[in-house]
Amino acid sequence: MKLQDAGIILKLQDTGIIMELQDAGIIMKLQDTGIIMELQDAGIIMKLQDTGIIMELQDAGIIMKLQDAGIIMKLQDTGIIMELQDAGIIMKLQDAGIMKLQDAGIIMELQDAGIIMKLQDAGIIMKLQDTGIIMELQDAGIIMKLQDAGIMKLQDAGIIMELQDAGIIMKLRDAGIIMKLQDAGIMKLQDAGIIMELQDAGIIMKLRDAGIIMKLQDTGIIMKLRDAGIIMKLQDTGIIMKLQDAGIIMKLRDAGIIMKLRDAGIIMKLRDAGIIMKLQDTGIIMKLQDAGIIMKLQDAGIIMKLQDAGIIMKLQDAGIIMKLQDAGIIMKLQDSGIIMKLQDAGIMKLQDAGIIMKLQDAGIIMKLQDAGIMKLQDAGIIMKLQDAGIMKLQDTGIIMELQDAGIIMKLRDAGIIMKLQDAGIIMKLRDAGIIMKLQDAGIIMKLRDAGIIMKLQGAGIIMKLQDAGIIMKLQGAGIIMKLQDAGIIMKLRDAGIIMKLQDAGIIMKLRDAGIIMKLQGAGIIMKLQDTGIIMKLQDAGIIMKLQDTGITMELQDAGITMELQGAGITMKLQDAGIIMKLEDAGIIMKLEDAGITMELQAYRLYTQFYS
Repeated sequence: MKLQDAGIILKLQDTGIIMELQDAGIIMKLQDTGIIMELQDAGIIMKLQDTGIIMELQDAGIIMKLQDAGIIMKLQDTGIIMELQDAGIIMKLQDAGIMKLQDAGIIMELQDAGIIMKLQDAGIIMKLQDTGIIMELQDAGIIMKLQDAGIMKLQDAGIIMELQDAGIIMKLRDAGIIMKLQDAGIMKLQDAGIIMELQDAGIIMKLRDAGIIMKLQDTGIIMKLRDAGIIMKLQDTGIIMKLQDAGIIMKLRDAGIIMKLRDAGIIMKLRDAGIIMKLQDTGIIMKLQDAGIIMKLQDAGIIMKLQDAGIIMKLQDAGIIMKLQDAGIIMKLQDSGIIMKLQDAGIMKLQDAGIIMKLQDAGIIMKLQDAGIMKLQDAGIIMKLQDAGIMKLQDTGIIMELQDAGIIMKLRDAGIIMKLQDAGIIMKLRDAGIIMKLQDAGIIMKLRDAGIIMKLQGAGIIMKLQDAGIIMKLQGAGIIMKLQDAGIIMKLRDAGIIMKLQDAGIIMKLRDAGIIMKLQGAGIIMKLQDTGIIMKLQDAGIIMKLQDTGITMELQDAGITMELQGAGITMKLQDAGIIMKLEDAGIIMKLEDAGITMELQAYRLYTQFYS
């Protein structure tokens, strides 16, 4: 395909693909050995060669190499070096310090039944095993083990409250808050940074110095908001999503999907191109079936179904079942034995430790009978930490301010607002939607009403995951790709191509050529409008119809039906018998079950042989 004025050359040859956009200076080659993609003005070079991947963003100073042994990613301007080598992970932040996950540094293990977190130099060992918790702080000399019953301790200068049956640990110690839900994870407000860990799911969210690090360890997701750019990495599946300077790179290495939004050009590659998307190394299967979505993470045993009216989310290894069905919510954590039901009155009770939490109508009441730490004032909680800042739970919203670090996190009117004043980052979770805004770069990413909206204001790119559907729109080029209500719609407006995967059926339409191909229900309909041919593969049979000639041939269930409408001829081979009918001549011949019927209507001859 060659557009001389626009300077676009697209070649699909025997060996590879060559795409050149001369004015924009883009060269993309898919040859025998590797991929070479160059964006000359933006200074991007991405090579997929025999041994590894080399991706360079020259203006932004990023070098990322995936070689034989490990991954080296450098952000030269900000001074970040992250290496994934044979021995472990070394992440070096030159200005802020060094964090090592290695033999001599921090060891954090998420095992099948328990969590082991070791900080060897500091001497901290924390284990969450089948029967209880072992937490050792060697320097401070605290050893706390919870096996049969829940213990609450007031020790040294802080409060430790543990509810073992429910797995809740809440600590007010020195200057920081640690609130731990054993199966769900840890939330820390310490010194100047926030650490929120969900250990079973492997989520670590850190707000430290000026950058946010959000890590999902089991799935290998690393999301960094540092200086001005976002890096989201799914290590196991090889997904890299970067929002840096002005461009997005999203790469699914194993599945062969490359989506790159950089300056003005998009590269999105779906190598297999079907209804089922598999990320083979991690065993993720996402199916759009009939009217429901099934997403499976095979290794982790996660099944998420959005079917008819109810949501079922199952984490098999951890034993978590979450159902949102009709009117009531049921959330079960089997190992820890937590049942949360929000049906008529919406009550959650943890009776052994003396905690009663009621969610009634619009107000939250949480009572700690033994230790009067929190105050309940007109349905609002006020908790003040003089040194570290202020945390208020008032009316219906939570306000948490860390004054020195300039961090404001608000949970108000069912929405979370997290603001890093110095970095100009605003992340909002409001009305069931997340809005993440990088003010300087002009990037807006929204997760709103069960949908994701990612907008790059300058480039005019909109990508939406909304109401169980994906909408990707390039305003200038007129490209729309939708995965909507369990169906895929890919539309190229100028070229007149429409491809739909809708309600378990595929519709592929080429408007100019007049071709319609449908995979609908359980059958295939292929229509050539100009020639008037309709071919159906439906339920279990084939129907081929030639409209102009009036011929219909059906291979249905276990029999063959061939009908010539104009001539009035019907021939059926059905189940165990033969029916041949010539309407004009009035001849009917049946060979059915064990008998023969031959009828000539004109002469009223009826012959039947019974077995």
